[in-house]
Amino acid sequence: MSIKKTVAILAAAGALSAVALPALADTSLYGVAKISTFYNVSMIPDNGAVSGGTSAGVDEHLMVTSNFGANYTNGNVGGKFEIGANMGLRLLYGTYNFGSGTLIIGQDYNSYYFRSAQTAFDDAGQNGYGALWDGRQAQIKVKFTNGFYAAAIAPSVADTVTIASNAPTYGTNATGTAIGDAGGVIVNHEKADSIQVYLPKVNVGYAGKAGILSYNIGVVGQTFKYVPSTANKSSNSTVTSVMGYTSATADLGATKLSYNLSIAQNAGNMGLMGRQSAKILANGNAQDSIGFEGFGQISQKISDTATFNAGFGYATDKTPGDTYSDDKMLFFVNAPITLAKNVTVTPEFDYVDDLKASDGTTQSKGYLVGAKWQIAF
Repeated sequence: MSIKKTVAILAAAGALSAVALPALADTSLYGVAKISTFYNVSMIPDNGAVSGGTSAGVDEHLMVTSNFGANYTNGNVGGKFEIGANMGLRLLYGTYNFGSGTLIIGQDYNSYYFRSAQTAFDDAGQNGYGALWDGRQAQIKVKFTNGFYAAAIAPSVADTVTIASNAPTYGTNATGTAIGDAGGVIVNHEKADSIQVYLPKVNVGYAGKAGILSYNIGVVGQTFKYVPSTANKSSNSTVTSVMGYTSATADLGATKLSYNLSIAQNAGNMGLMGRQSAKILANGNAQDSIGFEGFGQISQKISDTATFNAGFGYATDKTPGDTYSDDKMLFFVNAPITLAKNVTVTPEFDYVDDLKASDGTTQSKGYLVGAKWQIAF
C-alpha cells in the first residue's frame, strides 16, 4: 500500500472517530501553557565535605505543569486524562456515579493534598514545605455525597518525589542532594533482604462546609515489614506510617484565609516529599520518625483583575537519637494579574530555608524573584 493511501485511510479513520465520539459522550478538551521566568539565588553552606558558595542566575523554561487533556461524560460514567509538558501522564481515571456517591478508579490526586497559591518551582504550591505532596497516584476511591470519602492507594516505602520535576531546584544542600530531601533513607540496602508490603495505603476522611468555612479532615496510613540480612532475621521490623491532617478555607468575601496542618509518623515512607522515613539500625530494628507539616495563607482580592497572596510553610521531622530536628521553611508573596480572558501573569517572591539537618549542620537557603506567565485554552 502506498504512503499516500495509508495517510488517506488514517485521515478518514480520524474523521470518523471525531464524528462518532461526541455521539457516545460529552467531550471537552482543555490545555494550558506556562512559562517560568525567575532570577534564582542559592546560598550553600561550607560544611567541610561539601564546598559552599552562592550562585545566581536567570531561569526561563516551559513549566512541567503545562498540560492538555480532556473530560468525558456519558450518563453516570465519566472519565478524565491529562498529559504534562514532558509528555508524562498526570491524570487518568474513570468515574461512576452510583447515586449516593462516586467511584473513582485510576491515577488522581490524593484527597489530603491541599496546595497554596505559590507558583515558583513549577507551581509547587509549597509541596514539601506545608503541602502534603506524594504525587498523583493509582488508587480506588469512593467519595460520598454526604462528604465522607475512602481510598485504597498504591503503597510506598520511601520518599519517591523528593527530586520530582516540581521540587525545588535552585541548589543543593550540604549533602549534595536536592533541596527538599530529608536526607534519610528507608533502609541500608547492604543489609536488606526484602521489604514485604501486604496492604495499600489507606485513606479515610470527611470534606464539608459550615457557613464561610470549607474544611477537610482525615487520616492515612500504611504498614510493611522490613526483613534484614540473615544474621538479623530475628529483628524483623514492621514499619508503620500514619498521618492525621486537616485543611480549611474561610471565605470572608474579598479576603480568604487558608491553612493546612498535619502530624505524622514515618511520613517519608508514605512517599511524602522531603519527609523523613523510619531509620533502620544495623541490628534491623526500626526507629520511628515523628514530624509536623503545615502552611497558612492569606488571599486578598485587589480588583476584578488582581489578587494578592502571601503564605508561610514549615516542616519538621525527628527520630530518637537525632541531636536536632530536621526543619525547613518557605515564605512567598505573589499577585496574579489577569491581562485578558484566560491570560495571566503572576509576579512572585520566594524565600526558602532548609535550616538545620538532624546532625546540626546548616543547610541551603535561597530566594527567587520573577513571574509565571500563563495562557489557558
